[in-house]
Amino acid sequence: MPRTVLKTPIRFPSDSVSHQVWVTQLNYCEGFLKRLWAVSPVFPACLSTPRDPAGSIVLDLGCSAGTDPLITAGKTGPTGRVHGVDFSLSMLSHARAGAATAGIENAKFREAEGQSIPFSDGTFDVVLVNGIFNLNRHDIFEELARGIRPGGVVYCGEIVLNESMDDEERAGLSNWFS
Repeated sequence: MPRTVLKTPIRFPSDSVSHQVWVTQLNYCEGFLKRLWAVSPVFPACLSTPRDPAGSIVLDLGCSAGTDPLITAGKTGPTGRVHGVDFSLSMLSHARAGAATAGIENAKFREAEGQSIPFSDGTFDVVLVNGIFNLNRHDIFEELARGIRPGGVVYCGEIVLNESMDDEERAGLSNWFS
């Protein structure tokens, strides 16, 4: 099976949010961000396909603290909508605070389980699924099939660190998840 190579250049994820804002105001650990940007922008970069992402309705299932939805909101533009869904109220609190701090108005966050998303059939043009494969994949993908519109696209991935983190990165993650 041929491998697909991402040809979209990966750069800092949001023109409207400076790197310093992500570190100081959104409370992301700088060392972790350097690694995360190498992986996380793959999903929003997928929106740079020949199909115009402007105005897309996007779901990020398992959005955690909102990194991918905040990045993706810039790709969809003011006419697009990004919905982040997670089961953790703590993570959703981080996501909402990040959106407010960054002034991102087209990303909204809701509490829900992956196997029961609170949206109508065929709502989404794009679904992002990143780092949830410890859950019941069969049930989740059945639910995503219900939520995606005909011709829509589902992007899936899992982040795996290939080296250990230093103490600063661990402390940053501990603060982020608290």
